[in-house]
Amino acid sequence: MDGTLIDIIIAIVVISTFIAVLFLIVTDKLNRAIAALTGAIIIYFTLIFMKGDKITIFIDLTFGTGGDYENLHALVLILGMLFIVEICLSAGVFQFISFQLIKMTKGNPMKLLLAICSITLLVSSVLGGILAIIVLIPITFVVARILNIDPIPYVFSQALLIPIGEIFFSISSVPVILITTSAGVGFVEYFLNVGLFCLILFLVTIVYVNLSYRNKLVAPKANLVAVLMKYNAWNYVPNKGTFYRSAFALIAILVCFMVIPPPITPDIIAITGAIVLVVVNKLNGREIIQKLDLELLLYLLGIFFITGAMDHIQIIESIGQGLKDLVGGNPLLSLLTVLWLSAFLSSVIDDIPVAKVLIPIVGIISFGQPHTLVNSSYYSLAFGTALGDNLTPLGDTVIIKNISEQHGYEFSMGQYFKLGLKIGVIHLIAVSIYFTFFFNSTIGLIIILCIAIVISLTILLQYLNKRKKPHIQPVSETGNAEKNPLDAQENPEANNSI
Repeated sequence: MDGTLIDIIIAIVVISTFIAVLFLIVTDKLNRAIAALTGAIIIYFTLIFMKGDKITIFIDLTFGTGGDYENLHALVLILGMLFIVEICLSAGVFQFISFQLIKMTKGNPMKLLLAICSITLLVSSVLGGILAIIVLIPITFVVARILNIDPIPYVFSQALLIPIGEIFFSISSVPVILITTSAGVGFVEYFLNVGLFCLILFLVTIVYVNLSYRNKLVAPKANLVAVLMKYNAWNYVPNKGTFYRSAFALIAILVCFMVIPPPITPDIIAITGAIVLVVVNKLNGREIIQKLDLELLLYLLGIFFITGAMDHIQIIESIGQGLKDLVGGNPLLSLLTVLWLSAFLSSVIDDIPVAKVLIPIVGIISFGQPHTLVNSSYYSLAFGTALGDNLTPLGDTVIIKNISEQHGYEFSMGQYFKLGLKIGVIHLIAVSIYFTFFFNSTIGLIIILCIAIVISLTILLQYLNKRKKPHIQPVSETGNAEKNPLDAQENPEANNSI
């Protein structure tokens, strides 16, 4: 058979398998780890029997080639963080700190919103999205039940902020770990370029939620605040000694990420910290291993091999070269293309394969550019893969909806979609302005000024309309004024059970 025809068949098999795996994952037809490993096996035998590759090709494509083994470094870092997170969760570190900070607000709605949002940003930056949801959302419902307030505005704010938390640090999520490991970007360098701007996105989100739900952010009664203050946060902590050791170790590991230079890499720091935590706390290693998300590691192995095969047969190079020709070598256009393309893809597809496919494409598009511009392309990819999650009510939102229903609160996906889509687009526009400002400060300042004027006029018009509009209390058929639905929150004596 002609060599060119064989190459075409191989390419068709690899691309079709990749698309099939994504379809199975998105539709939840098959466990994501099984789907990825099945696809990897199909492609592996295709390369062996049709392309004539060596049996050891599995090792090269899975763990990385060229002697860098960036995939292996990423896997070790992820494994170390899984250990650390599981130990700290079991010790009640995140739960205790979260509830203590919430108690400090004393029920003030704006302080409570700020506290919940701040906790969400910080906890999701360490735990990642799904674990942050599992830990924080129930705490929010506990606080809402104690104070007899509507929890949905606070839950929505958490859902909108978790994607930002997932890019706050270079260890905050699997896609960011893959991106920074491949790009060779350090912890501090990443935080200065991405993490600090996340604080701006954080403030934008708080303002947006406050404007959207200002009528529902009501102050609770004093007697209910007193109940909140009496709630003992130590209830979340099984053992105080383990708690203090775990909290200290977590802080020490984060400091080590910042101060220890190469050749000691983040993966070595993470796995060392994990082992030290297990030994110091005298924990049962078998029990911890059983609690780890090993499905994630198997899923990554499958995705690594599939995307490595796509790179091996030059599919990714062809896509990257096509995009490079499309942007015409314009650095700013390259950044914006990577940002919006990755955001769109991650809004409908799992962001791990999106990041893994686009990492080499970003390298091709930015090839030949100065080092700072190359790194900016990877920062753009990090922003896009995370912020795209808010564009559609998929993935983590389903988990939040299920937890909400378990606590007796329901919201429609359409309700969240309207909120998430708007803030998702606002976030992406803000990042686009951020990159534009550094390439052309004049244009960037003009855009920022125009947006500031539009926002100011919008707020002013809303304020004037609110003052002009007379408040008419609706009257029932009996002639009595109907009760405002919010009065149930402002006067909770009828139902103040915890």
